[in-house]
Amino acid sequence: MKRMAGAFLALMMIALLLTSCWNRRELDTLGIALGIGIDKQDGEYIVSAQLANVSAIAAKKGGSTAAPVLVVQEKGRILLEAFRHMTVQIPRKVYLSHMRILVISEEVAREGMKYLLDLSRDHEIRGDFYVVIARNTSAQHVLEVITPFERMSANKLYMALEQSEKNWAPTRGVLLNDFLQQSFLVGKEPVLPGVTIENPGQSANKVENTQRTSDLTITKFSTLGVFRQDKLIGWLNEEESKGYNYITGNVSSTIGITPCPGGGIIGLEVKRADSSVTGQFRNGKPEIRINITVDVNVAEAACNIDLVKPEVIARVERDTEKNFSDLLRASVYKAQRVFRSDIFGFGKALHKADFTEWKKIKSKWNAIYPDVPVHITTHVNLNETGTQLNSYLKFYEKAD
Repeated sequence: MKRMAGAFLALMMIALLLTSCWNRRELDTLGIALGIGIDKQDGEYIVSAQLANVSAIAAKKGGSTAAPVLVVQEKGRILLEAFRHMTVQIPRKVYLSHMRILVISEEVAREGMKYLLDLSRDHEIRGDFYVVIARNTSAQHVLEVITPFERMSANKLYMALEQSEKNWAPTRGVLLNDFLQQSFLVGKEPVLPGVTIENPGQSANKVENTQRTSDLTITKFSTLGVFRQDKLIGWLNEEESKGYNYITGNVSSTIGITPCPGGGIIGLEVKRADSSVTGQFRNGKPEIRINITVDVNVAEAACNIDLVKPEVIARVERDTEKNFSDLLRASVYKAQRVFRSDIFGFGKALHKADFTEWKKIKSKWNAIYPDVPVHITTHVNLNETGTQLNSYLKFYEKAD
């Protein structure tokens, strides 16, 4: 009898340690948000939520002509008010844990985003989604575009940004957590990528847009927007955006163009790029040194060039280093003298180099930063010429 009582007591103690789904919610009670757009009108936020149309997605191929997503829009003085107001349109609560993209209009970004970013306080938001700026359009319209390749357009935006960041130097994906960290720290200002709409039309938000072979409406990532704290202050161009990513060590692969010694151009594929930004104090005055080493392969030679000769390879490397250095200097000049925004993290580098000296200038950093000397050193190594040593133009020359 005592054994039975002991066993029963042990089972009761174990049961107390077991967890349960006390706050579970069934899928058919949730509106799963894949993307959120934020615009502003008459002092109120216009919040657009791109929700997955589960019934359309689950339907067999050819069994449904419904759009795979639904964009719901409501106004609110704060974001949560707008989200809750959406329940008057849809019989579900907007669920934010599966967000892929947050699109903010340029108007809102220029006014300041500190009140918006308190959205991260919600326990349902994970912070591992990209934040982008809608350029020359509204955040709502960006979310409404239905494009091929991905049935849910928020997924298309997420994956396109992820792929272009890996393969095209001017673009960069920024997660909400990273943007938050950089917005309120002295010594590193944030950037965000822009997104535009190409060929806007009346069918952009219809399934018919995916049934064209050309001239369809698409979303396209543009260059990087520069912030000072939480406010957008301007845009880098494509070359400056590329320079920014090289300096901050965010280039894994891309294509660059260099003039050939005898005329024409040669395309170089970047296979590896290493960057270091270091700070130092000389007689109490801050300086920055940028060292970048790039390994490239010949991707395309649209010129008459003899890539067998070592001196020709050396000449291409020197010319590429000069062009590369000019590109980086243009990016630094734009950030320092035009925008006066420390997007490269020079202050962070100085803090790391000498904390004692950094404390002396920290409160004056915004005034000091535009005139800090920046020394740039580049090294380009041309490693491979591909399967063809010389350009085919040489063969045409021989034939002539």
